[in-house]
Amino acid sequence: MWAQYGANHTGICIVIDYEKFIAENSKVIEMYQIKDDNVEYNNYFCVPPSFSPLIGKKPGSNKPDSFSRHDVWKKRQSDAHFLKEQFFTKNKDWEGESEYRFLTFIEDDSEEIYLSFKNLLDKIIRGLNFSKYYMPSLESLIEKSKIDLLVFDRWRGDFKLHSETK
Repeated sequence: MWAQYGANHTGICIVIDYEKFIAENSKVIEMYQIKDDNVEYNNYFCVPPSFSPLIGKKPGSNKPDSFSRHDVWKKRQSDAHFLKEQFFTKNKDWEGESEYRFLTFIEDDSEEIYLSFKNLLDKIIRGLNFSKYYMPSLESLIEKSKIDLLVFDRWRGDFKLHSETK
């Protein structure tokens, strides 16, 4: 994942406390009805959401449909099974991510939603190729004892965390 999301080990991983995050952002989460859940990993492919006006129609029914695409989408947003399948499920190949997602649906694209994590940083993990020139910026965000470096242990053949303050 470091190669994919951590800019080939030049980036960082931010570790936050989930309970503190929810508490600090509870008003925004409630105001925007933000949904959150663990991502499940399985071996089947999820089909992208369909917005066909025929959703919910009985076979042979040819009455004009009074539901617009917008109405169908609004109904889908409250369908827990649909949300889990379409937004909180990934292929088993990505299982190592242990991903947790936050999801919201807003009507106005110009409106931006900000969630805070300023007071709940538990740790920052630097990638193998993280530039030392960014350290002053990191140290302005979090105490140095909470900044670890990801290192490769050649003897064990895997990665471990190294703290320079220990």
